[in-house]
Amino acid sequence: MPVNVEWDNETHTIIRYDVQDPWELEEYSQALDETWTLIDAECHPVHVVVDLSDAFSFPKHLFSIAVRTNTQIHPRQNFVIGVKVSPYLQTMVRVAARFYPRLGHNLLFAHTLHEAYNIIQTYEVISALKD
Repeated sequence: MPVNVEWDNETHTIIRYDVQDPWELEEYSQALDETWTLIDAECHPVHVVVDLSDAFSFPKHLFSIAVRTNTQIHPRQNFVIGVKVSPYLQTMVRVAARFYPRLGHNLLFAHTLHEAYNIIQTYEVISALKD
């Protein structure tokens, strides 16, 4: 499957999507369902990392799934970090977030997986200091 979803760590605080060409909206839709199921089984916030390092194109009508994505954000879903998202796609996502504000909630972009994990680690350290 070109959109693979799995836990990215043993503590189940990060879910990672590995997206590979060619991928379709139906596969992304299934990933949303799987994400909800994984987060629902946990009692703590979960970050989602969407790795597009191996995806160089995106399906036609990509933003037709924006409505569903906007309504399918789990209450315990924390950051969504897109990795290696093209500047064009970043702009399109930001535009879509104006119409569907939950899409932009806790949405960040990183150039590499390492950078995404550093963002999460920094957040976790700051959160621990606040407690």
